[in-house]
Amino acid sequence: MTDNVEYLAWNNFVQGSYPPAPSLSKVRHAAAIANLYMGAANNGGINSFLTVTPELNTNDVLDALLEMNMIETAAQFKAVIVGLGQHLVASSSDERWRILEERWTDEMDYLDGLTPEADAELMRLLEAHVSEHEEYYAAMNRP
Repeated sequence: MTDNVEYLAWNNFVQGSYPPAPSLSKVRHAAAIANLYMGAANNGGINSFLTVTPELNTNDVLDALLEMNMIETAAQFKAVIVGLGQHLVASSSDERWRILEERWTDEMDYLDGLTPEADAELMRLLEAHVSEHEEYYAAMNRP
């Protein structure tokens, strides 16, 4: 990202797309969820993402990743869901913690970090999304 508008659009997207408002268009809503996923997964792992976003159910997250054509990322996330033995529904923080404590096994730890391919895919496709919607994101958060 080279010019100021691109930089502003990217920063607004990364910092301003939480919480992902259902009133957004389908693709912007999906991009907001993918952005949350990328941020939390890179700053604590996928278990951390699931912990800090109890308001999101895993089916919606998987759908958002697929909407953004993040095939590698979605496959990795689906492996986590399979490891948990179920989709997680939107819940309270306490309930999400309880479920993860109960279902996340030591054998799943290898799934906790993004693969290099998933990480690259997230960044590439989110940058492309922001570039395609640059005017919208550049104007975010302006008075």
